Amino acid sequence: MPDKSSSTDSAFRVLVVVSRPLDLDELPIIADQWALINGLATVKAPVEIKVLRPPTIESLQIEIFSGYDILHFDGHGTFAVACPNCSKLNSPSSKKCSRENCGASLEKEKPRGYLAFEKDDGTEDALAADELAEMLQSIPGSPTKLIMLSACESAKGGKNSLAASLIRSGLPCALGMKVSVPVALTIALSKALYSGLGAGMTISNAFKSGVSALSRLPDIEFQEPDSREVKRIRAKDVPELKGDGGIILAQPKTHGSLILEKTNIFGVPDYDFVGEFIRGDPPRGRKDLLFQVIKALNNSEKLVVLTGQGGIGKSVLAAVAARRIAWRYPGGVFWRSAADIENMDLSKLLDAFDNIFGYEFRTLPPDAKQTKVMSYLQDPLTQSLIAVDNAEMIKDPAIWRFLEGLPQSSAALVTTREALKREGTQINVIQMEPLEAARFFKTEARRRSPRWGEHLQKSETDALDEITKILEGHPLGIKLAAALVSSDSLENIQQNLRKAPPKEISDRFDFSYNTLTEGQQKLLQRMAAFVGSVADWAIDEISTAQLSWMIRRSSLINGKTILASWYVNPLWT
Repeated sequence: MPDKSSSTDSAFRVLVVVSRPLDLDELPIIADQWALINGLATVKAPVEIKVLRPPTIESLQIEIFSGYDILHFDGHGTFAVACPNCSKLNSPSSKKCSRENCGASLEKEKPRGYLAFEKDDGTEDALAADELAEMLQSIPGSPTKLIMLSACESAKGGKNSLAASLIRSGLPCALGMKVSVPVALTIALSKALYSGLGAGMTISNAFKSGVSALSRLPDIEFQEPDSREVKRIRAKDVPELKGDGGIILAQPKTHGSLILEKTNIFGVPDYDFVGEFIRGDPPRGRKDLLFQVIKALNNSEKLVVLTGQGGIGKSVLAAVAARRIAWRYPGGVFWRSAADIENMDLSKLLDAFDNIFGYEFRTLPPDAKQTKVMSYLQDPLTQSLIAVDNAEMIKDPAIWRFLEGLPQSSAALVTTREALKREGTQINVIQMEPLEAARFFKTEARRRSPRWGEHLQKSETDALDEITKILEGHPLGIKLAAALVSSDSLENIQQNLRKAPPKEISDRFDFSYNTLTEGQQKLLQRMAAFVGSVADWAIDEISTAQLSWMIRRSSLINGKTILASWYVNPLWT
């Protein structure tokens, strides 16, 4: 990712806000923020792009004083009535607040446009469009000329749209979207728009260049509220520019190149995330688990542990949480997996800090490494997060002494199958909720067939619901079943599961392939080819007790096909 320390060569400056509140149903793909940032890294223009971290209103109020020509907001926007009692946003036609135990009258309240920022804990914090405009205009000589609103219906609603509200509030120019958009559209539009502005084009002409870049993208499908009808709109018809498009942000032939702030994230996997925030007392769903992790770290908890069975999704949750809260750790986020490092000890764990000290750091004695790292972590300007995955495989007690002895400003995020008898916050990761499981199945199926599941019949929807129910919402089981859609129908997968329903499916995945010796791994791979026809006495003769247990419990939906795919194809390991 491009990174420079000075902005003297930039022609204009952009502040990007990527907001994905955990308690909103909209915009569920929260990992899109990294795709957007990586996409913007390829912009060919003399522009400085800064990503607001965390994406809170308080952070915006402070950062905006640095002066930005463009504010780019990627998140949810809506036109609503705010309850004067509890601040909940209600539909414009509501007469009473819809929040349970509130019901305050909304008769005297006027609808306004709102943008969904986040609080420190990742939940929603709405900011009215006119308040945003007032914030920007309160800065003497404010250079902000364009507000770009992507990934929300910001141009929908005519004079009541978010973009129109900003123009009425006195901002020069606003770019909005008529429907919710995928990140690919935002990247394509942004790259062409910013490049055009950097070449000295007016906002209007740069916008036209950006729209032209969308002509090759597929149509966008959307649904009107309270309607099941799926409509389509051409990608190039989605963005809409309002206000004074004659403004020029950079002079022609301006020299310089992209400047994009670097993020100190080292080794953290970039997993796709599927999850929901299901309201209740207490809330449920994958997004609630993320909320619990972030809340604990924000409360200065030094050790946060995700526990749960094998394949339940602990690693994904830890990686997504680490990326979301990276703003809190200017010293860096360091990821180490005990499954990837043979016999991981404290010295190997500390080797992650060679990203800071250089590769020669690895040659130091263990005590010298620990002293140097602890000195680094004690500095408030370099407080860090250490994430340790698959910790059930760790045998070195020195690692736990190190993690428990971290300075208060730094923290550790750990995943393990068994609860630890240690201080800290332990969060149990359970199976997916039904809605999450169905969405996850579709996501995995589309890896094989990109448009799979767009128009399922009721019989297919019913089959999908039963499949995820039989699989008990277990992510790894769902992933394995979804892999079959390229060669089989939902109904056939459903029938196979009915004929041989996997009992105690969670236990089937509660083991680690990586804990086997090399010889045991080879044996298990070979056994996978015909496991369904091997007698118990033969299994006992050729295997250890551990391997025998694994072979007996590792058949699922035409066992030999699934097991062979799982252990031979790296996708499943």
